[in-house]
Parts: sequence; C-alpha cells; structure tokens
Amino acid sequence: MAASVYLAAAIGGQMELVASEAAVHFEDVPMGDRSVKELSLTNTGNRDVKISRISVSGSDFSVSGGNPVSLGPGQMVSLEVGFAPRGAGAKSGTLSIVCEGANSVVQIPLSGAGAQASESAIRLQWESSPEVAQGYQVYRSSESGGPYQRISSSAVDSPAYTDSGLAAGHTYYYVVTSIDANNQESEFSEQITATVPQS
Repeated sequence: MAASVYLAAAIGGQMELVASEAAVHFEDVPMGDRSVKELSLTNTGNRDVKISRISVSGSDFSVSGGNPVSLGPGQMVSLEVGFAPRGAGAKSGTLSIVCEGANSVVQIPLSGAGAQASESAIRLQWESSPEVAQGYQVYRSSESGGPYQRISSSAVDSPAYTDSGLAAGHTYYYVVTSIDANNQESEFSEQITATVPQS
C-alpha cells in the first residue's frame, strides 16, 4: 500500500485530512466485470472535518460511502471506489472530496484498463480442510499478495471453483478460506497463481 499522503492543507494549523492512497489504479478488468478497492480518509488534526460531498468523474468509475460525514480528531471513514469498464483500453477519472471550510477541492486520480473478456476459464482445486468444513469462499486479486476480493457469491460446497469472464492473457492470484459449523471463516490459504490464455 502506498504511503499516506496529506490531501487537505491545515486550516489555521488545526484541520488535516489524510488519504490512504495518493492514487487508485485498476489493472485489466474485463468489460462487463467490476472491481472494487477500498480507500480510507482520516482526520489527523485536532478539530472536526466536515466532508460535504464526494464524487467521481469518468463514467467507468463509482464511489460509495462517506458522503456526507463529519470526522472528529482521529476518526476515519472508508470509501469503496469501483471500476466497471464499458470498453477496452485505458480509462481515467478523478475522485473529488469537498470539505467545508477548505479552500479547494481535494482530488485523487483514478485510472484503470478495460480488457477483452476471455472465453477461457480457470478451474481451481484445493485440498479439503482437515476439519469438517461447511463450505469454502474464494478470493481473487490482480496483484500478488492482494488485496483480495471475494468472487464466490455464496459458500462453495466442494473444494473446486471455476472462474470465468477474465481478461485474456492476464495473471490472477487466488486464496481460499473454509467455513466451519459455527459459520466462522478461516484465514487465507496459500496463494494460487493462474494465467488466462490469450484469446
């Protein structure tokens, strides 16, 4: 994760808003699919920060959460930035954050790449949990080590999963968790790497 970057200048040396990422980038998201990344905003000053509006430009991007909100000193709010490319190629946008009393709008660059969806699918298989598992959840990332997003809409009964609608020629990284009888989810498994064939 990139180092935190100060986004809003202090007002009277009291109010500061810090974001967890200086920019948000999505890699090779198939057309018709949607990828989500989390971004946090933290008030590191000693007076309230009032966020009055959060919006995005670029029709392929979206944002949810944190609008409007008042953050006391030390408080944080999480946003979900989504990317759903409508066409292939590079896409760009801007996340804008308006704070009451701020002299300017805070802007975070957004970028992503839309890719052609492959007709091929990735078939994942893993060893059954040594304990009795009620099911499994499958997570995927376009970057080694995550962050991972859950792709199984509900628990998978058997230790196998087929992932389709992926970007041709792209490498994906998967982890799996098991669900026990108390509906408790295990830690991530070791990472599985798979590359989609070129169409």
